[in-house]
Amino acid sequence: MKYLFIGAHADDIELCAGGTVAKLIEQGHKVRSYTLSNCLSNEISIEWENAKGILGLNGSIDYLANRTFDERRQDILHRLIEINRFNADYVFTHSVHDNHQDHKVVAEESIRAFKYNNNLLTYIAPWNQTGSQHIDNYFVELEAKHMELKIAACRCYESQKYRPYMKESFLWAQARTTGIKCQSEYAESFQVLKMKA
Repeated sequence: MKYLFIGAHADDIELCAGGTVAKLIEQGHKVRSYTLSNCLSNEISIEWENAKGILGLNGSIDYLANRTFDERRQDILHRLIEINRFNADYVFTHSVHDNHQDHKVVAEESIRAFKYNNNLLTYIAPWNQTGSQHIDNYFVELEAKHMELKIAACRCYESQKYRPYMKESFLWAQARTTGIKCQSEYAESFQVLKMKA
């Protein structure tokens, strides 16, 4: 199976799906990532490379400026269509209910770019989502080793460690809370937009 993970910014995939990525790679699936912004920072580019190396993730990164995505919609759509040549069976992207303006644009353009892919799922990011619109209805059960890789990857983002959602205690707690919902010790969850029957 082929899996594609889309991130607006360099740390998005690790935060939202790092454990899932680690598990899929361990299982031998073809996993690729595409990130649209390094936040115009060489430091973050290095952190992204290091995190990708920990997960064993094959990916590419672009250099869009933060908070300009709404002005670059057509460009973003074309970039996503180009990356769709990977022909993934599963595509994971941001939610249209995400409060971050860049994430929301990526979500909306992903729906257009990947409308013919078999399976399209969105991240659950509680630090950016409010209300009841996001429903976690797809769970990936994780083991401690997958969470350890996720946390090691997130730890690479030294420039972002001041953010509350980057704390290791939060990441463990979130995985345990999600795990309870699917009767697993740890889990990550997503919302299905489109799933092949």
